[in-house]
Amino acid sequence: MTSGTMLWALEEQFWLCGAEEAKASLDADCLMALPPPGGVMRGAAMIADSLAGAPRWTSVAMTQRNETRSREDVAVLVYAAHGRRSGADDYRALCSSTWLATGGVWRLVQHHQTPLPAG
Repeated sequence: MTSGTMLWALEEQFWLCGAEEAKASLDADCLMALPPPGGVMRGAAMIADSLAGAPRWTSVAMTQRNETRSREDVAVLVYAAHGRRSGADDYRALCSSTWLATGGVWRLVQHHQTPLPAG
């Protein structure tokens, strides 16, 4: 598996996994900016707490995928997401995530979502 493929798999897993699994992939000082009720969050503990109280995604499709690396251990992913949750309307957003490899382990250090109109 190429490192780019692996990073996209980690990104998808972050959307679909449980809160405890998600917490394991977060950098201690991760920053997130999510639409309400999420808001701006900082730190793995705060983010994990918010994930524990939210219904998880049952599926996510990532299109318009773009990746860039300024260094071997830093990757930025930008994409359009189409997510589904049981009993909820479909969700569409433009997203960005920054991943950092420390000791060979990739951790999410930043994630942002800009919701798109339904359609």
